[in-house]
Amino acid sequence: MNSVDRFCKSCKFLTLGAMALVIATIVIAAMVIAESAWAQPADGFSIMISAVEHDNTIEFDKGLLDGFELDYTSAGQGLGIDYQIKLGDASSWVLFYQNSSESVDDELNAFDTAIHTFYGAQYRLWAGSLFVGAQAGVYGITLESDNDGSSTGSGPGYGLVIGLEGDGGLYLMLQSDRAEVAFDDAGVDVMGQRLSLGFRFK
Repeated sequence: MNSVDRFCKSCKFLTLGAMALVIATIVIAAMVIAESAWAQPADGFSIMISAVEHDNTIEFDKGLLDGFELDYTSAGQGLGIDYQIKLGDASSWVLFYQNSSESVDDELNAFDTAIHTFYGAQYRLWAGSLFVGAQAGVYGITLESDNDGSSTGSGPGYGLVIGLEGDGGLYLMLQSDRAEVAFDDAGVDVMGQRLSLGFRFK
């Protein structure tokens, strides 16, 4: 990969981060201005859209590539749903499902797209409209290519979550993703983040 390609690739992911920062700033400002009452956790379904970025390391454990490692980055957009169960004024459980379609950088030239899925549960602690918590569940990756078909793996996923949810149902959430995904001939260590804008139906 020449220097121009490296610069362009960096710009692509820098643009995603800059866009996410702008969205976060606008949404938080809008919530503060528009919502006079700060929320406590509420029961109900929600839908969300996300900006997603992951750093991934593949370690091959079979065949001619046994022991070889390859780092690659993926970024894209996602959708998700969840259901929150209020435990009191200061805590809640959330059952969630998230899916993202991510473009893969040139380091992983055999595949064009990575589909990431994550479903599980979050435990949240609340202080007014602010929540922090932890998440765990099942993480899956499907690597797709127009020419070479697809390859699918899954494994345990976990991470942290922080966000704001207003009384009207609008929320902003930042998650850290960690996962260990097993394929037939390799394992993938996943580390990344997703910024989500959502609405809860109360």
